[in-house]
Amino acid sequence: MRGQRSGDRDEGSRELVARGSWLVTRGSWLVARDSWLVARCSFPPATSHKSSVTNKSPDTRHHTPDTSHCLLFTIYYLLFTLLVGCGPDHQLKRAEKLIEKEQHLDAAVSLERFYNKYPTHKLAPRAILKSAGIYNYKMRLPSKAASLYKTVLASYGDFADYAAEAMRGLLKSPDYFPLVHGASWLEGDSASGGTNMRAEWKVLEVSTGVFELSKKFMAAGKIVTKKKSFFKHEKFALIESPAIKSSIAWIFLEYPLNPGKKWSSVRAGKNVIFSIDSATNRVETRAGVFDDCLKISERYHDMPGVVKYNYYAPYVGWVLTTISTGKVEHRNSELISYKIPL
Repeated sequence: MRGQRSGDRDEGSRELVARGSWLVTRGSWLVARDSWLVARCSFPPATSHKSSVTNKSPDTRHHTPDTSHCLLFTIYYLLFTLLVGCGPDHQLKRAEKLIEKEQHLDAAVSLERFYNKYPTHKLAPRAILKSAGIYNYKMRLPSKAASLYKTVLASYGDFADYAAEAMRGLLKSPDYFPLVHGASWLEGDSASGGTNMRAEWKVLEVSTGVFELSKKFMAAGKIVTKKKSFFKHEKFALIESPAIKSSIAWIFLEYPLNPGKKWSSVRAGKNVIFSIDSATNRVETRAGVFDDCLKISERYHDMPGVVKYNYYAPYVGWVLTTISTGKVEHRNSELISYKIPL
């Protein structure tokens, strides 16, 4: 079925290209022909000097424009303009201009319409992916973005690059852990607001799709230790590892990010069970108040009865860590400030 669908798309593309070429050729011929007609309509035939002298009452019929040909020319010219001016290239350029003007909704809708009108065009999957990105990051409409990413998987799942980007998009709709080059967070202990302990986080994209997260831990203004970890997306998961090239890695987040989702990994030699407890938490920190936070629990086999909770805010990332030894959570550290480049 996949091969047949791909073949149908190729055949459809060839048919569209052939038809478009015929229309442009036909339009060009009509413009050339009727340009001559306009000249014929606009100017009377040349007469000899002799006839102009001897015939004082020239036949005015020679000066009357041929209105039927002029009308045909106008119709053909308008049709040709519409065919050329409203084609796929024109629509894509219009969408790009809307993006430059930061007219995000109009740009997203324009790209979506392009996909709906030209689903077999070679740039259709790129257009729908760009539209999804606008809905997700510019307009903060993750549900709409997710539906478009699913459309890409359904329509272009045979294409590895498009499928991989759509999978990443689904995991990041919304984005609970934004890996953006130059992004930084300041973590501080909740008791003193970072006076006693703080950690500076910074993200760098060290290679395409691979991000380094460095943490510098400080106490009393002095650096205590440093730590680095590396992240990359693999299908529907965000993978963390201690080095760029390492046989040791574990799942940091995994789609779908819904309450009840569980997975297990071995981290630092310890078996850890992760669970998404809820996704509607309101968290107050020194960096601000964050709604719809994801709450993920961590349970260790060698620490029965102790549960660690991490809270992640949409498009911000980590905001709070608590520790529980029963029914009460004790705040351990929280977000003091952050900066995420657009």
